[in-house]
Amino acid sequence: MDHLYYRAENLNKLVIKKIGENLKDGEKLLSCNLANSLTETASAEWERLSQLEEGSSVALVGSLAACVYNFNGPMATSMKVIALLRQIFHYANNDRLKEARRLITVSNVHERVPPSLSGAGADVNTQVLYNRALAAIGMAHFRAGNVAQAHKYLYELCGQNRCRELLAQGYSRVSTMRGEEKTPEQEKAERRRRLPYHMHMNLELVETAHMICGVLLEVTQMAYHRATGANSPLVNRVVRRSLELMDRQTFLGPPESGRDSVLFAGKAALSADVDRAVTLIKSLKIWDQLPATVLPLIEEGMRETCLQVALYRSMLTHTSVDSQQLSQHYKVDHSTVNAMIRQLIFRGEYPAQFVAEGELGDATEDKMLYTK
Repeated sequence: MDHLYYRAENLNKLVIKKIGENLKDGEKLLSCNLANSLTETASAEWERLSQLEEGSSVALVGSLAACVYNFNGPMATSMKVIALLRQIFHYANNDRLKEARRLITVSNVHERVPPSLSGAGADVNTQVLYNRALAAIGMAHFRAGNVAQAHKYLYELCGQNRCRELLAQGYSRVSTMRGEEKTPEQEKAERRRRLPYHMHMNLELVETAHMICGVLLEVTQMAYHRATGANSPLVNRVVRRSLELMDRQTFLGPPESGRDSVLFAGKAALSADVDRAVTLIKSLKIWDQLPATVLPLIEEGMRETCLQVALYRSMLTHTSVDSQQLSQHYKVDHSTVNAMIRQLIFRGEYPAQFVAEGELGDATEDKMLYTK
Protein backbone atom coordinates (compact mmCIF):
# COMPACT_ATOMS: atom_id res chain seq x y z
CA MET A 1 0.00 0.00 0.00
CA ASP A 2 2.91 2.32 0.76
CA HIS A 3 4.11 1.96 -2.84
CA LEU A 4 0.71 2.42 -4.48
CA TYR A 5 -1.27 5.14 -2.71
CA TYR A 6 0.61 8.18 -4.07
CA ARG A 7 0.51 7.14 -7.73
CA ALA A 8 -2.15 7.91 -10.30
CA GLU A 9 -4.56 5.12 -11.15
CA ASN A 10 -3.35 4.74 -14.73
CA LEU A 11 0.21 4.13 -13.56
CA ASN A 12 -0.92 1.74 -10.85
CA LYS A 13 -2.88 -0.32 -13.37
CA LEU A 14 0.32 -0.92 -15.31
CA VAL A 15 2.16 -1.84 -12.11
CA ILE A 16 -0.59 -4.24 -11.04
CA LYS A 17 -0.63 -5.86 -14.46
CA LYS A 18 3.15 -6.29 -14.51
CA ILE A 19 3.28 -7.75 -11.00
CA GLY A 20 0.53 -10.19 -11.88
CA GLU A 21 2.45 -11.33 -14.96
CA ASN A 22 5.63 -11.83 -12.94
CA LEU A 23 3.80 -13.83 -10.28
CA LYS A 24 2.22 -16.04 -12.90
CA ASP A 25 5.67 -16.66 -14.38
CA GLY A 26 6.82 -17.96 -11.01
CA GLU A 27 9.07 -15.06 -9.99
CA LYS A 28 9.37 -14.74 -6.23
CA LEU A 29 8.83 -11.04 -5.69
CA LEU A 30 8.36 -11.20 -1.93
CA SER A 31 11.78 -12.51 -0.94
CA CYS A 32 14.21 -15.13 -2.14
CA ASN A 33 14.09 -16.74 1.31
CA LEU A 34 10.31 -17.20 1.47
CA ALA A 35 8.77 -20.60 1.11
CA ASN A 36 7.07 -21.60 -2.11
CA SER A 37 3.76 -21.91 -0.29
CA LEU A 38 3.90 -18.24 0.70
CA THR A 39 4.69 -17.25 -2.87
CA GLU A 40 1.76 -19.27 -4.18
CA THR A 41 -0.53 -17.73 -1.56
CA ALA A 42 0.66 -14.22 -2.46
CA SER A 43 0.15 -14.95 -6.15
CA ALA A 44 -3.42 -16.13 -5.59
CA GLU A 45 -4.21 -13.16 -3.33
CA TRP A 46 -2.72 -10.67 -5.78
CA GLU A 47 -4.69 -12.18 -8.65
CA ARG A 48 -7.89 -11.80 -6.63
CA LEU A 49 -7.14 -8.18 -5.75
CA SER A 50 -6.03 -7.23 -9.26
CA GLN A 51 -9.37 -8.39 -10.66
CA LEU A 52 -11.30 -5.86 -8.58
CA GLU A 53 -12.94 -3.40 -10.99
CA GLU A 54 -10.66 -4.61 -13.80
CA GLY A 55 -7.44 -3.74 -12.02
CA SER A 56 -8.58 -0.47 -10.48
CA SER A 57 -5.96 0.72 -8.02
CA VAL A 58 -8.70 2.49 -6.05
CA ALA A 59 -10.33 -0.86 -5.34
CA LEU A 60 -6.96 -2.42 -4.62
CA VAL A 61 -5.96 0.26 -2.12
CA GLY A 62 -9.38 -0.06 -0.50
CA SER A 63 -8.91 -3.82 -0.15
CA LEU A 64 -5.43 -3.40 1.33
CA ALA A 65 -6.76 -0.80 3.77
CA ALA A 66 -9.55 -3.18 4.80
CA CYS A 67 -6.92 -5.77 5.70
CA VAL A 68 -5.26 -3.23 8.00
CA TYR A 69 -8.59 -2.24 9.57
CA ASN A 70 -9.17 -5.90 10.52
CA PHE A 71 -5.77 -6.14 12.21
CA ASN A 72 -5.82 -6.10 16.02
CA GLY A 73 -2.19 -6.68 16.88
CA PRO A 74 0.42 -4.31 18.35
CA MET A 75 0.41 -0.73 17.01
CA ALA A 76 -2.99 -1.43 15.44
CA THR A 77 -4.40 2.06 16.11
CA SER A 78 -1.56 3.97 14.45
CA MET A 79 -1.47 1.52 11.54
CA LYS A 80 -5.21 2.00 10.94
CA VAL A 81 -4.84 5.80 10.95
CA ILE A 82 -1.97 5.62 8.46
CA ALA A 83 -3.91 3.23 6.21
CA LEU A 84 -6.96 5.50 6.38
CA LEU A 85 -4.95 8.59 5.41
CA ARG A 86 -3.32 6.77 2.52
CA GLN A 87 -6.70 5.60 1.31
CA ILE A 88 -8.09 9.15 1.52
CA PHE A 89 -5.10 10.52 -0.37
CA HIS A 90 -5.43 7.91 -3.11
CA TYR A 91 -9.16 8.47 -3.52
CA ALA A 92 -8.76 12.25 -3.73
CA ASN A 93 -5.74 12.02 -6.02
CA ASN A 94 -7.83 9.99 -8.47
CA ASP A 95 -10.86 12.33 -8.24
CA ARG A 96 -12.94 9.98 -6.08
CA LEU A 97 -13.91 13.04 -4.11
CA LYS A 98 -17.16 11.73 -2.69
CA GLU A 99 -15.49 8.67 -1.18
CA ALA A 100 -12.55 10.69 0.16
CA ARG A 101 -14.81 13.23 1.88
CA ARG A 102 -16.95 10.47 3.33
CA LEU A 103 -13.90 8.76 4.83
CA ILE A 104 -12.41 11.91 6.33
CA THR A 105 -15.78 13.00 7.73
CA VAL A 106 -17.02 9.71 9.15
CA SER A 107 -13.68 8.66 10.63
CA ASN A 108 -12.99 11.98 12.45
CA VAL A 109 -9.36 11.38 11.59
CA HIS A 110 -8.41 14.94 12.53
CA GLU A 111 -9.00 14.02 16.18
CA ARG A 112 -6.47 11.20 15.99
CA VAL A 113 -3.71 13.23 14.35
CA PRO A 114 -1.44 15.60 16.33
CA PRO A 115 -2.49 19.21 15.74
CA SER A 116 0.95 20.60 14.95
CA LEU A 117 4.33 19.58 13.63
CA SER A 118 5.94 21.14 16.67
CA GLY A 119 3.62 19.64 19.29
CA ALA A 120 5.13 17.70 22.16
CA GLY A 121 5.36 14.03 21.30
CA ALA A 122 3.76 14.60 17.94
CA ASP A 123 3.87 11.79 15.38
CA VAL A 124 5.34 13.91 12.62
CA ASN A 125 5.07 11.26 9.89
CA THR A 126 1.36 10.84 10.56
CA GLN A 127 0.89 14.61 10.56
CA VAL A 128 2.67 14.89 7.21
CA LEU A 129 0.44 12.18 5.76
CA TYR A 130 -2.62 14.03 7.09
CA ASN A 131 -1.40 17.25 5.45
CA ARG A 132 -0.91 15.42 2.17
CA ALA A 133 -4.46 14.08 2.40
CA LEU A 134 -5.79 17.62 2.95
CA ALA A 135 -3.83 18.88 -0.05
CA ALA A 136 -5.12 16.04 -2.23
CA ILE A 137 -8.74 16.74 -1.26
CA GLY A 138 -8.24 20.45 -1.87
CA MET A 139 -6.82 19.83 -5.33
CA ALA A 140 -9.65 17.41 -6.12
CA HIS A 141 -12.15 20.15 -5.24
CA PHE A 142 -10.19 22.59 -7.39
CA ARG A 143 -10.28 20.22 -10.38
CA ALA A 144 -14.04 19.94 -9.88
CA GLY A 145 -14.47 23.73 -9.77
CA ASN A 146 -15.54 23.83 -6.10
CA VAL A 147 -13.60 26.97 -5.22
CA ALA A 148 -14.92 27.47 -1.69
CA GLN A 149 -14.25 23.87 -0.63
CA ALA A 150 -10.83 23.84 -2.29
CA HIS A 151 -9.89 27.02 -0.44
CA LYS A 152 -11.03 25.51 2.86
CA TYR A 153 -8.52 22.67 2.60
CA LEU A 154 -5.65 24.47 0.86
CA TYR A 155 -5.69 27.51 3.16
CA GLU A 156 -4.79 25.30 6.13
CA LEU A 157 -1.52 24.44 4.39
CA CYS A 158 -0.70 27.57 2.39
CA GLY A 159 -2.08 30.26 4.70
CA GLN A 160 1.21 30.62 6.62
CA ASN A 161 3.64 30.06 3.72
CA ARG A 162 4.70 26.73 5.21
CA CYS A 163 3.37 24.42 2.53
CA ARG A 164 6.79 23.01 1.66
CA GLU A 165 7.52 22.19 5.29
CA LEU A 166 4.06 20.83 6.11
CA LEU A 167 4.20 18.42 3.18
CA ALA A 168 7.74 17.30 4.11
CA GLN A 169 9.13 18.45 0.77
CA GLY A 170 11.53 20.99 2.23
CA TYR A 171 12.29 22.86 5.42
CA SER A 172 12.66 26.39 6.72
CA ARG A 173 15.52 27.64 8.84
CA VAL A 174 13.26 29.69 11.10
CA SER A 175 11.10 28.09 13.77
CA THR A 176 7.43 29.07 13.61
CA MET A 177 7.06 29.10 17.39
CA ARG A 178 9.08 32.21 18.33
CA GLY A 179 10.78 33.23 15.11
CA GLU A 180 14.07 31.72 16.27
CA GLU A 181 16.48 29.87 14.04
CA LYS A 182 16.32 26.12 14.23
CA THR A 183 19.12 24.15 15.80
CA PRO A 184 21.29 21.85 13.66
CA GLU A 185 19.57 18.85 15.27
CA GLN A 186 16.15 20.14 14.21
CA GLU A 187 17.35 20.71 10.65
CA LYS A 188 18.80 17.20 10.49
CA ALA A 189 15.51 15.75 11.75
CA GLU A 190 13.59 17.65 9.05
CA ARG A 191 15.99 16.47 6.36
CA ARG A 192 15.55 12.86 7.50
CA ARG A 193 11.77 12.99 7.24
CA ARG A 194 11.72 14.60 3.80
CA LEU A 195 9.82 12.47 1.35
CA PRO A 196 11.64 11.03 -1.67
CA TYR A 197 11.29 13.09 -4.80
CA HIS A 198 9.03 10.62 -6.64
CA MET A 199 6.43 11.01 -3.85
CA HIS A 200 6.39 14.82 -3.96
CA MET A 201 3.26 16.77 -4.78
CA ASN A 202 3.56 19.66 -7.22
CA LEU A 203 4.01 22.58 -4.81
CA GLU A 204 3.65 25.21 -7.52
CA LEU A 205 0.34 23.67 -8.53
CA VAL A 206 -0.93 23.53 -4.94
CA GLU A 207 0.13 27.09 -4.09
CA THR A 208 -1.22 28.55 -7.34
CA ALA A 209 -4.55 26.78 -6.85
CA HIS A 210 -4.69 28.22 -3.33
CA MET A 211 -4.01 31.74 -4.63
CA ILE A 212 -6.67 31.42 -7.35
CA CYS A 213 -9.29 30.28 -4.85
CA GLY A 214 -8.25 33.02 -2.43
CA VAL A 215 -8.55 35.72 -5.10
CA LEU A 216 -11.99 34.53 -6.25
CA LEU A 217 -13.31 34.61 -2.68
CA GLU A 218 -11.46 37.61 -1.23
CA VAL A 219 -11.92 40.09 -4.08
CA THR A 220 -15.69 40.25 -3.64
CA GLN A 221 -15.30 40.91 0.10
CA MET A 222 -12.84 43.73 -0.57
CA ALA A 223 -15.11 45.23 -3.24
CA TYR A 224 -18.09 45.19 -0.88
CA HIS A 225 -16.04 46.90 1.84
CA ARG A 226 -14.86 49.61 -0.56
CA ALA A 227 -18.38 50.23 -1.87
CA THR A 228 -20.22 50.35 1.46
CA GLY A 229 -17.57 50.85 4.14
CA ALA A 230 -19.02 47.91 6.05
CA ASN A 231 -16.71 45.41 7.67
CA SER A 232 -16.25 42.35 5.49
CA PRO A 233 -15.04 38.99 6.78
CA LEU A 234 -11.41 38.11 6.15
CA VAL A 235 -11.35 35.08 3.86
CA ASN A 236 -7.67 34.89 2.90
CA ARG A 237 -5.14 36.96 4.80
CA VAL A 238 -2.36 36.34 2.28
CA VAL A 239 -4.38 37.55 -0.71
CA ARG A 240 -5.82 40.59 1.07
CA ARG A 241 -2.44 41.80 2.32
CA SER A 242 -0.86 41.28 -1.09
CA LEU A 243 -3.61 43.18 -2.93
CA GLU A 244 -3.54 46.02 -0.40
CA LEU A 245 0.24 46.24 -0.80
CA MET A 246 -0.14 46.41 -4.58
CA ASP A 247 -2.63 49.28 -4.22
CA ARG A 248 -0.11 51.29 -2.19
CA GLN A 249 2.67 50.89 -4.73
CA THR A 250 3.14 53.63 -7.29
CA PHE A 251 4.63 51.47 -10.02
CA LEU A 252 4.06 47.78 -10.67
CA GLY A 253 6.19 45.79 -13.06
CA PRO A 254 4.89 42.92 -15.14
CA PRO A 255 4.10 39.64 -13.34
CA GLU A 256 7.18 37.46 -12.97
CA SER A 257 5.63 34.26 -11.61
CA GLY A 258 2.37 32.38 -11.45
CA ARG A 259 1.65 33.89 -8.05
CA ASP A 260 2.15 37.40 -9.44
CA SER A 261 -0.16 36.67 -12.37
CA VAL A 262 -2.93 35.55 -10.01
CA LEU A 263 -2.52 38.68 -7.88
CA PHE A 264 -2.55 40.92 -10.96
CA ALA A 265 -5.73 39.13 -12.03
CA GLY A 266 -7.19 39.88 -8.60
CA LYS A 267 -6.26 43.55 -8.96
CA ALA A 268 -7.97 43.64 -12.36
CA ALA A 269 -11.03 41.94 -10.88
CA LEU A 270 -11.22 44.64 -8.20
CA SER A 271 -11.65 47.10 -11.06
CA ALA A 272 -14.19 44.78 -12.77
CA ASP A 273 -11.78 44.49 -15.72
CA VAL A 274 -12.95 41.05 -16.74
CA ASP A 275 -10.94 40.78 -19.97
CA ARG A 276 -7.58 41.44 -18.32
CA ALA A 277 -8.40 39.21 -15.35
CA VAL A 278 -9.35 36.27 -17.56
CA THR A 279 -6.31 36.80 -19.80
CA LEU A 280 -3.96 36.69 -16.81
CA ILE A 281 -5.60 33.54 -15.48
CA LYS A 282 -5.33 31.85 -18.87
CA SER A 283 -1.63 32.74 -19.09
CA LEU A 284 -0.75 30.49 -16.14
CA LYS A 285 1.37 27.45 -16.94
CA ILE A 286 -0.43 25.14 -14.52
CA TRP A 287 -3.26 24.40 -16.94
CA ASP A 288 -1.03 22.00 -18.87
CA GLN A 289 -0.87 19.83 -15.74
CA LEU A 290 -4.64 19.79 -15.14
CA PRO A 291 -7.58 18.30 -17.05
CA ALA A 292 -8.95 20.46 -19.85
CA THR A 293 -12.25 20.88 -17.99
CA VAL A 294 -10.69 22.89 -15.13
CA LEU A 295 -9.82 26.12 -16.95
CA PRO A 296 -13.40 26.81 -18.20
CA LEU A 297 -14.71 26.36 -14.64
CA ILE A 298 -12.16 28.78 -13.18
CA GLU A 299 -12.72 31.24 -16.03
CA GLU A 300 -16.44 31.17 -15.32
CA GLY A 301 -15.74 31.78 -11.64
CA MET A 302 -13.54 34.78 -12.49
CA ARG A 303 -16.23 36.26 -14.75
CA GLU A 304 -18.83 35.88 -12.00
CA THR A 305 -16.44 37.48 -9.51
CA CYS A 306 -15.90 40.47 -11.80
CA LEU A 307 -19.67 40.71 -12.29
CA GLN A 308 -20.27 40.78 -8.54
CA VAL A 309 -17.59 43.46 -8.12
CA ALA A 310 -19.26 45.51 -10.86
CA LEU A 311 -22.59 45.27 -9.05
CA TYR A 312 -21.03 46.54 -5.83
CA ARG A 313 -19.34 49.40 -7.68
CA SER A 314 -22.60 50.29 -9.44
CA MET A 315 -24.22 51.10 -6.09
CA LEU A 316 -22.18 54.32 -6.01
CA THR A 317 -22.90 55.48 -9.56
CA HIS A 318 -26.06 53.84 -10.97
CA THR A 319 -29.73 53.95 -10.12
CA SER A 320 -30.63 50.90 -12.22
CA VAL A 321 -28.89 48.00 -13.94
CA ASP A 322 -29.91 45.87 -16.90
CA SER A 323 -29.18 42.20 -16.35
CA GLN A 324 -29.15 41.53 -20.09
CA GLN A 325 -26.36 44.06 -20.68
CA LEU A 326 -24.38 42.63 -17.78
CA SER A 327 -24.78 39.15 -19.21
CA GLN A 328 -23.47 40.24 -22.60
CA HIS A 329 -20.55 42.25 -21.25
CA TYR A 330 -19.25 39.69 -18.76
CA LYS A 331 -20.25 36.67 -20.88
CA VAL A 332 -22.19 35.12 -18.03
CA ASP A 333 -25.45 33.26 -18.55
CA HIS A 334 -28.47 35.53 -18.17
CA SER A 335 -30.15 33.28 -15.62
CA THR A 336 -26.92 33.27 -13.57
CA VAL A 337 -26.86 37.08 -13.56
CA ASN A 338 -30.44 37.26 -12.31
CA ALA A 339 -29.80 34.60 -9.70
CA MET A 340 -26.71 36.46 -8.44
CA ILE A 341 -28.52 39.82 -8.21
CA ARG A 342 -31.47 38.34 -6.37
CA GLN A 343 -29.16 36.51 -3.99
CA LEU A 344 -27.34 39.76 -3.18
CA ILE A 345 -30.68 41.50 -2.64
CA PHE A 346 -31.80 38.69 -0.34
CA ARG A 347 -28.59 38.96 1.73
CA GLY A 348 -29.03 42.72 2.01
CA GLU A 349 -25.80 43.46 0.13
CA TYR A 350 -27.43 45.11 -2.88
CA PRO A 351 -30.16 47.70 -2.19
CA ALA A 352 -32.35 47.19 -5.25
CA GLN A 353 -35.59 45.64 -6.37
CA PHE A 354 -36.78 43.86 -9.48
CA VAL A 355 -38.80 45.95 -11.92
CA ALA A 356 -41.66 43.90 -13.36
CA GLU A 357 -42.52 43.86 -17.03
CA GLY A 358 -44.05 47.10 -18.30
CA GLU A 359 -43.25 49.25 -15.28
CA LEU A 360 -40.37 50.96 -17.09
CA GLY A 361 -41.74 50.74 -20.59
CA ASP A 362 -39.53 48.25 -22.45
CA ALA A 363 -38.78 45.76 -19.68
CA THR A 364 -39.38 42.18 -20.83
CA GLU A 365 -38.57 38.71 -19.62
CA ASP A 366 -35.27 38.85 -21.52
CA LYS A 367 -34.42 42.28 -20.16
CA MET A 368 -34.81 42.43 -16.41
CA LEU A 369 -34.18 45.76 -14.71
CA TYR A 370 -33.18 46.32 -11.10
CA THR A 371 -33.53 49.73 -9.51
CA LYS A 372 -32.87 51.22 -6.10
